[in-house]
Amino acid sequence: MVRMPGRNQEDSPGISPIRADSAGDMEEDPADVTMDSLEASEGVPDPSVSDAGPTQTAPQDREEGQSESDSQMKAPDTPSETKLSNGNRRTNGFSESEGAVSPPAGGSENSSTPKSAAPTPQRPRRAAAAVANERMVLRKRPAATPDDKTLSPASSTPAKASNSSAPKKRRPRALDNTITSADASEVTHSPLMSVLKSRQRKAAAAVPVAAPNRKRQRVGEDDLYIRSLCGILRSGEMTIGGLVDSWVDTYKRDHLMGFLELANFFVHSSGCKGKIGAGMTKLAADEIMKQLTPKFEEDTNDYPLIRTDKEFKKFRSDFCKFLHTVVLAIKDTILFDDYLIDNLFRLLIDMADSGIRAFRHTATLGVMKILTGLVEVMVHQHRIVQNDQQQLEQEENRKRSNPQRVQMLERTLKAHRDQADKVKECFELGCKQVLYIRYRDTVSSIRELCMEEIGVWMSIYPERFVDDSYLKYLGWTLNDKEAAVRRKCLSAIYPLYETEENVARLQLFSSKFKDRFVQMATDVDTECCIRAGKILIAMNRSMPELFGEADLTRIFDLIYVADHNLAVSSAEILINHMTSVTAVDRQNRPRFKSGKEWSDDTFDLYFLIAFSVANTSRSTNQAYFVDSLIDVCPALKAWEAMTDLLLEEFEEGTTLQPLSDKEEKELITVMSYAIKQTATAEAPGGRSHVGRKRNKDAKQTKDEVTDLTTHFIDVLPKLISKYKQDPAKITFLISFPQYFDVDLYTTNHKEAELGTLLDLLCEIYEKYEHAPLLKAAVKSLDCLEREGSGIVNRVAIARTTILTSIVNKFQEAFPHWLAFNGDNDQELVYHMESSVKRLYALLITSDGSDLDIWDPILQTLERAVTLNYASICDSTIKCCMLLLFWKIRALQRNADGPDAAILEEHQKRFQYYVDVLLGVVADHDVEEIVYTAFGSVIDAVIVHQPQNDRVPDWFKNLSFQLSADQQSILSNYIDKEVLSKPLPDGGSSAAFNSVIVDKEKRDEVVYKRRKLLLQFVKAMSCAIILPRYASVVFKHAISSNMDYGDIIKETMKRLQEVNPVYFAECIAASLVEMFTGIAKKRRITRVSRDVLDIKDMAKRFAAYFGTDNVRSRSAMGALHKYCFEFIKGAASRDDAVLRIIFFDILSEFHSKLLRPDKTSLVNLLNSMDILKTNPGESIPSNDLLLPFLQYRNTLALGGMEGEPDDKHRRGRRINPPQGKKGAVLEGTVAEAESSEAAEAANLAEVNNVGHDDATSVAGSVLDPNATVEIEQSMDVV
Repeated sequence: MVRMPGRNQEDSPGISPIRADSAGDMEEDPADVTMDSLEASEGVPDPSVSDAGPTQTAPQDREEGQSESDSQMKAPDTPSETKLSNGNRRTNGFSESEGAVSPPAGGSENSSTPKSAAPTPQRPRRAAAAVANERMVLRKRPAATPDDKTLSPASSTPAKASNSSAPKKRRPRALDNTITSADASEVTHSPLMSVLKSRQRKAAAAVPVAAPNRKRQRVGEDDLYIRSLCGILRSGEMTIGGLVDSWVDTYKRDHLMGFLELANFFVHSSGCKGKIGAGMTKLAADEIMKQLTPKFEEDTNDYPLIRTDKEFKKFRSDFCKFLHTVVLAIKDTILFDDYLIDNLFRLLIDMADSGIRAFRHTATLGVMKILTGLVEVMVHQHRIVQNDQQQLEQEENRKRSNPQRVQMLERTLKAHRDQADKVKECFELGCKQVLYIRYRDTVSSIRELCMEEIGVWMSIYPERFVDDSYLKYLGWTLNDKEAAVRRKCLSAIYPLYETEENVARLQLFSSKFKDRFVQMATDVDTECCIRAGKILIAMNRSMPELFGEADLTRIFDLIYVADHNLAVSSAEILINHMTSVTAVDRQNRPRFKSGKEWSDDTFDLYFLIAFSVANTSRSTNQAYFVDSLIDVCPALKAWEAMTDLLLEEFEEGTTLQPLSDKEEKELITVMSYAIKQTATAEAPGGRSHVGRKRNKDAKQTKDEVTDLTTHFIDVLPKLISKYKQDPAKITFLISFPQYFDVDLYTTNHKEAELGTLLDLLCEIYEKYEHAPLLKAAVKSLDCLEREGSGIVNRVAIARTTILTSIVNKFQEAFPHWLAFNGDNDQELVYHMESSVKRLYALLITSDGSDLDIWDPILQTLERAVTLNYASICDSTIKCCMLLLFWKIRALQRNADGPDAAILEEHQKRFQYYVDVLLGVVADHDVEEIVYTAFGSVIDAVIVHQPQNDRVPDWFKNLSFQLSADQQSILSNYIDKEVLSKPLPDGGSSAAFNSVIVDKEKRDEVVYKRRKLLLQFVKAMSCAIILPRYASVVFKHAISSNMDYGDIIKETMKRLQEVNPVYFAECIAASLVEMFTGIAKKRRITRVSRDVLDIKDMAKRFAAYFGTDNVRSRSAMGALHKYCFEFIKGAASRDDAVLRIIFFDILSEFHSKLLRPDKTSLVNLLNSMDILKTNPGESIPSNDLLLPFLQYRNTLALGGMEGEPDDKHRRGRRINPPQGKKGAVLEGTVAEAESSEAAEAANLAEVNNVGHDDATSVAGSVLDPNATVEIEQSMDVV
């Protein structure tokens, strides 16, 4: 016999069987059975003694005074046992790894045991769940009597008399932590045993040795959840097909058990911790829901269907697949048993009506997926019925039909029709009780899944569901307030129009909801616009008669949307419509005067240009127009047809009118974008080419570029010569060479055409001062001067000629400009303005470092500022910037570095230029001049700042730092003229047109001010503005949120990432600036509205430092240093008392400090003389010191050991540090000891801490000697 630890040798180590009555009370069997003298029966191996030795069972829970032998139980041998390979028997119970125990290291033999049955090494213990199942089986067996001396036929274990004479009442177990016998029977006979046994075998391999007095494990709700369908599906231990097969086997063996497993699957999938037992099946469905609702965790907003963490990432999809597989698995048998579906629908209908969102969402999804499975079953049944009907008709039409076979086929047909009717009946029940109600649910996700499943039904069985009775729900939901629901509806509708068979069924629906689709083409949601547009296009293809001119206009407007695919689809409709309208004109081919006949491409271009001009609301974006049509309309690449319409004259007598001036300009613009699109294949700004092959073959692109270059080499000079009097048209024409293959000028021997083109460019450059035209001409010259081409020298000579001519004209007008006194000499003003504009445009791409025009340009600027000529000021400031830039580039080309004299001269020029611009910003009244000067001075300083440490030393000497006065000029201008200056009111005028004008004016002003603000924050990002002057931006973060909030927020994020210390100083400076500003205006207290507003802003600022306190440690040190210097810098005692209030604002950042820094700050605060109290002066009241005391004590409590750095400590017990009791600070803080001790005492009472400990807390907080010895100031500071 195995000796049990802690027991006498004569005690019988057995476990008594336990019975459970209906009330749940547990009783011990009066007859205990021991295992001391077990004998092997004939042919039946002993379950307690095997090759591995006897198995030690875990002791049960015992009441006080219960004997050792009372806790022993006879080893069961029930019909549920299975024979193992080694001859042992095992039960079909569940096991848990933590519930199993290992046998002891050794043991002793019983004298009554036969010698042949020698003990062998013991095998591992079974899991606690398996033992619990064995005991539950024994509850139903009759108790053994003392007279039983031999083995019963059903058991191989002999009975032995028990020492106990009377049964003892056991304490009833809690229902929440145990399972009943009925539940245990369900668990024991579950078909999912294969998975659970594998768990048992894995757990038995690494089971620790259990303590002798360890209490047995009980099977609770968590264990039952793991063994449920939901638990196994979530863990993925079985495939969905295997899990469904196991459940089907369970249901076939026991209908009730199978139904309970499936019902609990829905309950657990909703996140409920409850369980539907066998006893609850007699209750009504609403009563079951009442019992399950209290067991649901209503505080959480997450439940399995909407959770996205790793554990539940695939649960929703597996949930849907499982239900779909279940329906298909039972479609032939179980589906028609009048038990499962009826009872399951009753439960799910009540769950779908629950007020708990998780129940409602889970049940609705479950019902909709079951209904989708039933739709597939209906399709299957429909095919079977059709097959039976066909066979019956064939048999009846035979000349010698068999009456018996006809009767058999009729019976089969009737049975199949009955089954189909049963499926339809179940489907209608689910629709009526769930779909028709839940599609209006308050939760948008439930409405989404309803619309999604309706679309699935229509795609599976269109003959039945593409019907107005179901389509109306999709149509009604098109007006849903949630964009996601509308998208689901549109996604379900669009595939229906792709099938020709559905066109007739959609006639009524299309006519009724066409207007709604047209409205949704301009929906606020982009995806809804795209999908509604696709539906309109598909509807127009199948039902063109429904659309009038107004509807077609809406469709054609989709050409200009950002989605490329939708725009191309709309363009196809436009081409088809245009072809049908112009069919008559195409039959009578007109000719040009030269006798050249119109081609199809010429017709298409003619009517496309007419459409683009007529569509004035969208014709401003020709880039989108070309991008939409270039793949579906070959005419946009017909260069000859385009130039024919521009150069050829129309034949007299034709019905087609020549192009108007506006149409010619439109054609030239379209031609320009078409050339760019062909040469670069780049999408215009704001449009993406998702799903479109934009990477054309390199050879194809090269061939297209060759074709357009070959054509325009000869034609472009003619076009420029014809339209050189129109700057708007010539601006696009002179941009064509930017996309040419310039090598073709030499390979095709077109040097004459090149010379003509260069002469025209020089002529245009000297004739016009239109800025876009000048930039286009300079860029074309730069592209023609491509390195390696054969024409680079000729283009360089042309560029030099233009530059020399412009400089000479400027120098000729310069003396007259200096002598100009502002009289009405407009010709001089025009010559000077045109000269500096041309010079600026040419300096963009031409090196001006060798031009000796710096002094004349700067003097021209000073004179223009004096005379208030904004256009000349703008051009001269830009010229000065480009000259400085080209000079730096020239200095960098010198490998040995420039001479010191050259550097000194450049630095003097730069500093004088900055002084001139800052004078303009400070004193000038013309906004246009000030705006240009403000942006230029910041750009000039940034250009002369070294961006990294790898720059040469000579460049570091050029770096220029603005003085405090200069920074103050920039900061004050941003504060007064941008952030604080009121904007024009867009709604002040009474007339409607005036309101529009005022709003446009306001938008224009906001745009200009935003450009200034962007320039200033760019200087902040380069740290060339001190924090005290940069704070002006952050103090307007809330008041200017509507117009400039995005810029300010992005600046704060960028600074926090790039330069957190500088960002923290700017934050501190802005808070100090706001505090001092309101203190000068009015008397404030810590509860003043202005102080509370600043405190709220500080809380917002603190969020930008993130949750990583280690990373933001240096930033927090800089912020607190800046604020402490402000508080200590009070000029008088009254000012010091006022600045103590600032501690309330600073307290918003204490959560961002680490524990050592908090302790350092406490020591620093203890050493500070806040009020600078002199002997003999009156001590202020505690109310004045309260912000300081609260802030310091907050830091002190946060700096205690054992307190976490980054977690909230509300409601947690505070462990007081060991220190001297009653120690206080000297001076003004001494009177606050009693109040602080009282506060600590109240806190201690809440947290169950004694008054003495609370006094110790207060004394330690107020005593600097009681804290840990560290540095007196923050190490990070």
